[in-house]
Amino acid sequence: MKLITSNKKVVLLMLLIIFYIAIRSIHFENYLNFSSEQASFSLEALRIWRAKSIEFIGPPISLRMGARYLFQGSITYYFMIPFLIFGKLDPVNSSYLFMIFGAFSVIPLFYGTRLLTNEKVAIIMVILFSFFPLYIDYSRFFWNPTAQFILTPYLVLLLGIYEKYNKRLMLILIGMMMGLLLLFHYQFALTIVGVLFYYLFFKKISLLKFANIFIGLLIGVSPMIIFELRNNFYNTQTLLLFTQNKSQVFEDKFSFVYTMHYYLSGSLFLFTIILYKLRKLLNTALIGLFILIIVIFSLIKYSKLPSHGFGMAKDWNIMMEKKTYKIIKQQNITNYNIVNLGYDTVSTVQKYLHEVDGKSFNYNDYYQNKYLYVISEEEEFMGNPAYEVNTFKPSVVVDKWPINTRYKLYLLRKI
Repeated sequence: MKLITSNKKVVLLMLLIIFYIAIRSIHFENYLNFSSEQASFSLEALRIWRAKSIEFIGPPISLRMGARYLFQGSITYYFMIPFLIFGKLDPVNSSYLFMIFGAFSVIPLFYGTRLLTNEKVAIIMVILFSFFPLYIDYSRFFWNPTAQFILTPYLVLLLGIYEKYNKRLMLILIGMMMGLLLLFHYQFALTIVGVLFYYLFFKKISLLKFANIFIGLLIGVSPMIIFELRNNFYNTQTLLLFTQNKSQVFEDKFSFVYTMHYYLSGSLFLFTIILYKLRKLLNTALIGLFILIIVIFSLIKYSKLPSHGFGMAKDWNIMMEKKTYKIIKQQNITNYNIVNLGYDTVSTVQKYLHEVDGKSFNYNDYYQNKYLYVISEEEEFMGNPAYEVNTFKPSVVVDKWPINTRYKLYLLRKI
């Protein structure tokens, strides 16, 4: 006897999509993380859209050696463009559309997991995907790991389709999807190794079939291959340089342990494996209890009004950024720059809001500007080690505005 009928499956998935959106809509603007990287990615996506240009590389990874970076794919920028455009370039609207898009990932996750395992495991997986706190936190805002995460269910679906139909074309598509997901963030390399290991040693597919996955993988990462061929294998040389100078590059060897976004995509497969091993213990009552507990816990956790945006500075969020920009815009002055001493000295979010309004100026020049806007929680900020502030001398404060109880916006004029 089937656990749920076909019609009930549709109802279940539609309800999950609704509740997925509902739980993330609670205090959405207050929770939203639109800070340094979200703004810089949006800036680049907007510039690509306006210039109609083709880029092969995207943002660098956090590791560096001097001025040498390892770059990820540009797919992040192109993926963000539709959400930005349909959201009218507003950070909140665009991020909300991204969140809604993620809600529909429950469909491929359910059917893919069901094909790979069984219906009970599939139900628990989509419940986890919808209500697990880690997944809620990292599915409400733009970022390359978050985009990678909400697209991973489509890989699960491809894996499930191959499990059912055993078509070589699906192996090529699986490889392509893995390659595309890798371009978002290199953390997906571990998941790729796991999938390849699964097909070689558990499914024991032939080398010819395995070659189909590899061909698809090359197609998926082809933008990065093109970049490498056109730029003397820059990324490859950088990676070799990093490995030759491990002590200098990898100062904290275990930083990944407490970097939660590293667990996003891979954990979907880990949970699936665990649940599959426990499948005989799963029954309707246990599933119902699990749903009740995780939903109640999520409602309690996210009903509280947060003091700041997720991952942002204390008492700061996108609403504070918008309020600050509105004040700057009303002053109608020229030849200025902006500093945010709360968490991002170059104030990337303000630069994005300026770019949206077509207010272009030399964002990185903090030496020639006559005026300087400073966001600070301290009134004595000229001794701050940030060069953007301490080089703006001699100067005088000509005006100031409260942003909230912690931060003020100051306008300085160079004497």
